[in-house]
Amino acid sequence: MFLHSSQVQNIAILWSRSFKVIPGLYNAVAQIDNPNFQAGAIGVQYSFKLFDERNLLIAERKGTTYISPNKVISVFEGGIETGERIPVRTFFEFLEEPEWERVNSPVEGLEVESRVLSNEGLSPRIDAVILNQSFKDIFDIEVIATIFNAEDVAIASSRTVINVLPKQSSQSIVFTWPQKFSSTASRIEIIPRASFRE
Repeated sequence: MFLHSSQVQNIAILWSRSFKVIPGLYNAVAQIDNPNFQAGAIGVQYSFKLFDERNLLIAERKGTTYISPNKVISVFEGGIETGERIPVRTFFEFLEEPEWERVNSPVEGLEVESRVLSNEGLSPRIDAVILNQSFKDIFDIEVIATIFNAEDVAIASSRTVINVLPKQSSQSIVFTWPQKFSSTASRIEIIPRASFRE
């Protein structure tokens, strides 16, 4: 059942940033808050734009995502080539109004059981465990890890995918970076999500 835009609250783009992986190659991430308890959207087009210090466009990456009901989600794009130019501002936007639908059975039960950061001064690595506490298998789980410094500013991000996580089970996952972070890590945020439409 699709919903009229007057039946839903506006989603909020909380922040968007890009992070150097190696010189000339960046990851970008945006965090989105959907306050609607029973409204989600599939196939929503978006764009990341990376700008240099003169506010000139370096690169644009478009993609498609889904918006889960009543969730803070992360949208991730990896391996954006910038050449010799350095991004200083990252702009994220949705390219269309989401086509909202009522979601009666959202995906529930995904939890982050543990997270451990190691080798931070050289090639950082996060070992984490994702738990499926529900009573059904969950497929195509996207897991995005974001690292924050002491000022609570995001300094790095990475993504992995779990093809299937059986009911009442857990799985270990690993995130790695080839170079040390730009500043010391203070907080690790890991957000797993799966589409509400099977």
